[in-house]
Amino acid sequence: MSQDFVKYGFALLDSRNGKVVGIDNLSRETSLHHKFYCPHCHGEMYPTFGPIQVSHFRHNGEKCKPDKYLHDLAEKIFEEEYLNCLENNTPFILEIHSPVNCYEGCLNNRNGICSKHQNTQTIDLTKTFTKIGVESHVQIEEHFRIPDILLSSENNAKVFRLWVEIWVKHE
Repeated sequence: MSQDFVKYGFALLDSRNGKVVGIDNLSRETSLHHKFYCPHCHGEMYPTFGPIQVSHFRHNGEKCKPDKYLHDLAEKIFEEEYLNCLENNTPFILEIHSPVNCYEGCLNNRNGICSKHQNTQTIDLTKTFTKIGVESHVQIEEHFRIPDILLSSENNAKVFRLWVEIWVKHE
């Protein structure tokens, strides 16, 4: 049975906290010397290579819900990339798009907002935020929150925080 998409294309290498590895970057020979784990349920995953099916990782036994797998995979990849940028002093760019007011006679005017143009601003997050936490507890007054990703830094007794929420819309 052939399929043209891969549901489980990534796994954690050698431990439940290991680095993310993609099936496309893994050889059959290399896979024989490692164990792989699901980023969500932490169950063991097995690389499957073959001419009939597209190469992928599979769970042994119960499978995770794909949205939970993708959510936890995204958190792990974000954390790895951000830490890599901090360690190597390379930028981690956030691109912000904001609407442009459109003049009344413009053909792209949609309720006063231009549907064709937008303002774009880029920010290097590593210049402001020097720490990263995944599923960290944050207290705001008497309430606790747990953002998926918490970027933070302290500067002259001021604390700066940016919360990142990962939202998987569909499989």
